Amino acid sequence: MKVLNRITICLLLLTFAACKSKPIQADLTKPFHGDSTHHSIVNEVSLITLIANPDRYNGKQVRVIGYLNLEFEANSIYLHEDDYRQSIDKNGLWIEFKPDSTHLLEKAEYNHHYVLMEGTFSKTTGHMNGWSGSIENVTRLENHTQVTRSPISNRKR
Repeated sequence: MKVLNRITICLLLLTFAACKSKPIQADLTKPFHGDSTHHSIVNEVSLITLIANPDRYNGKQVRVIGYLNLEFEANSIYLHEDDYRQSIDKNGLWIEFKPDSTHLLEKAEYNHHYVLMEGTFSKTTGHMNGWSGSIENVTRLENHTQVTRSPISNRKR
């Protein structure tokens, strides 16, 4: 009986200690090119959500996937490649790189590809007010691997 009471007391103390400790918060971000300063929580959202709700995400860290265009006075990310090709700039966001990450502008592997990008969303509309917002201080940029899907009509049920 004494052993059972001691075990019960130990379990209660362990439970109490576990409840008092701070929860571990997973870091869902992944820095690029050794940027070890990027540790904030990132909102994973679609470009459509940002364009439709600029006030909700203004000043917040976001992660988006879109079609990237890098060129003088037109760095931007679009919903789709066709939006870029048809110059539908309101379906895209202006991109402002951090001064220490401008080397990414020379990376052909990102330009005119679908990418995953993280940065700070701003409802300001970029260069000459041509876009529906902007992503500033880009902290992550990598190619988004395209997943080939079969048409729904060809899928087995």
